[in-house]
Amino acid sequence: MKRGLLFFLGALLLGSLTVVGQDDDPDAAIKGKVEELTRLLQRRAAARARVEGRQRVSMRMYDVSDLTAPITDSTLDYSNLIPSRYQRPESGADMEPRSPYQVDWLIELIRTTVEPETWDTIESADIMAKNGWLFVNTIPRVHERIVKSLTEFRTYLEPQVAVDLVAVRVDQQRAAVLARTPRDLDPAAAEALLQGDRLGTLRLLCFDGQQVVSREGSERSYLQDFDVEIAQSAKIGDPIRQSVFDGFSAEVRAILDRNRGGAVLHCRIERTDFRDPIRRVATEHGPVELPALGVTRLSASCWVPLDTPVVLGGAVVGDGSCVFIAIVRKFQGGK
Repeated sequence: MKRGLLFFLGALLLGSLTVVGQDDDPDAAIKGKVEELTRLLQRRAAARARVEGRQRVSMRMYDVSDLTAPITDSTLDYSNLIPSRYQRPESGADMEPRSPYQVDWLIELIRTTVEPETWDTIESADIMAKNGWLFVNTIPRVHERIVKSLTEFRTYLEPQVAVDLVAVRVDQQRAAVLARTPRDLDPAAAEALLQGDRLGTLRLLCFDGQQVVSREGSERSYLQDFDVEIAQSAKIGDPIRQSVFDGFSAEVRAILDRNRGGAVLHCRIERTDFRDPIRRVATEHGPVELPALGVTRLSASCWVPLDTPVVLGGAVVGDGSCVFIAIVRKFQGGK
């Protein structure tokens, strides 16, 4: 009897609970869960902000010159003891330089993709740019993410090319053979030639298809003439000084050939040798100087395989005989 009564009371209570549950708002349980989850996320965000607030903000510098430097073409002006008034026409590439990343755009990209909530919540967090460098104030965790992001940004750069040019002195007989046409060198021959008497070495870094100029040497000055002014019963001669480059110069454009693993190389090379001592000639206003300049020039266009020394050509001029060797390599992301 007691067992039946207990069963009846239990069933009645269960039914009452069911009726009450049916009368409640059916979305109440869902709303409660959402509110509970929201409070949990808010507590976690507040705890994280307190932790980050206790972390020390530090400033680090990031070299982004390879990402933001303007890409322009430049042209080699040959050395000449007789100055010319010729001015080459400007090209479109000179007038409109391009850049892989604009500085302002790069900063905005970092702020929106690298821990974007921290730039407003962390006191003194900021990014500034100057002279190809980013100056970043933030916490260590964000600095680590910036390093990774900059590495990823560099993977999307246009490929860069490193062109090494070497001028090597050789005897006249060997120059007569090597200087005829561009030719590849086997490793042993290349090593022997590169171990010889080097007259100059240049490394030129350029983007694919960019034309660049590099020089190694110094400017030499000399007294060319006097600018004579005739005054009352007197002549005044102001000295006119000129300068000429003494050393190794080159203009290079490398266009990568991805299918064949090489590059089409266009280059103009000049090696100048300022001869001492300078001959002087007396004039009524004082001595003027008549320098002598030894000049070797080469223009070449050829396809070269990557990482393989290639003789571009040379000069056969007795004791001044030489050849010019080029090695083209891919250069990516500052490495």
